[in-house]
Parts: sequence; structure tokens; C-alpha cells
Amino acid sequence: GVALEIERAIIRVAEADIEKAIKDHLAAQGDMDLESVRVLEEGVVARGRYEMGWMKVGVELVFVPRAEDQKLRFDLSSLRMIQGVGLPGMVRGLIMDMVAELLRDMAGVSVDGETIWVDPASATRDLGFEVSAAISGVSLLPGKLQISIG
Repeated sequence: GVALEIERAIIRVAEADIEKAIKDHLAAQGDMDLESVRVLEEGVVARGRYEMGWMKVGVELVFVPRAEDQKLRFDLSSLRMIQGVGLPGMVRGLIMDMVAELLRDMAGVSVDGETIWVDPASATRDLGFEVSAAISGVSLLPGKLQISIG
């Protein structure tokens, strides 16, 4: 493998690349059709259709990113039903359980309650890179997630 030590950098990840990575991963799963991932001022917005029993429900999950502990964390800030169907609060937990299940085998990704953690060091290890980088911040630009290192 290749060992990379990154002291200072700004990495911008386009929403299309985030969407593709998640869609590629989800292609092997059955419970959710991801329709889109957008990076907006309010957060990273994932829109999809979830199979809940006998019906497919359109939902939008909004995650707010921040840097913590050499990792990126994405906290669920809101969950909206696209059709305006009122569903009980327990649905939030069910959907996050489903998200956890769907992302379970994704390199460097773990889910704890309503938080998705992304560990770049462990994600890139699968690609043959040993990366050490101190993530100092993460911000939302229109259509891009900006990660600051150093």
C-alpha cells in the first residue's frame, strides 16, 4: 500500500460523487431506492423511497456534517415525508435502523443512533492507501462537501 500523510489540504467532494458511491453500495441491497443526494445550505439531503411493509414511502433525510475525532460525523437533523403522509415519530428510528443496515458493509462507515460516522483512514485503507490526516472542519458549499485538513 501507499502511505500518505496529509498536513494541510482542502478537499471538495461533489454531490454527484457522494450519490454515486452510495448508489453503487445500495445496488446490492433491496430496501431502499436512493433517488438523489444534494449538498445544500441546510445539510446533505438524501431523498429516496423506503419499503415499509407493503408500501414504498418517499422520504428526505437531512444530515448536518461536522468534523470530530479525525472523522466526519453526519447527524440526522430532519426527516421529511415527500408525499406529506403523516407517520409516527418511531419511523425516524426505523429508518435510521434501515440506514445503518444498508451502510453496514461500507468501508469506513458506521452508524450510531442518528449519526453516521465516516472514517477516511479506514475507508481509504480498503483502496490500498494508509492515510493520516487531521480533519479540522467540514462545510457545505452549493453542490459540494468541503473538508479541511490541518
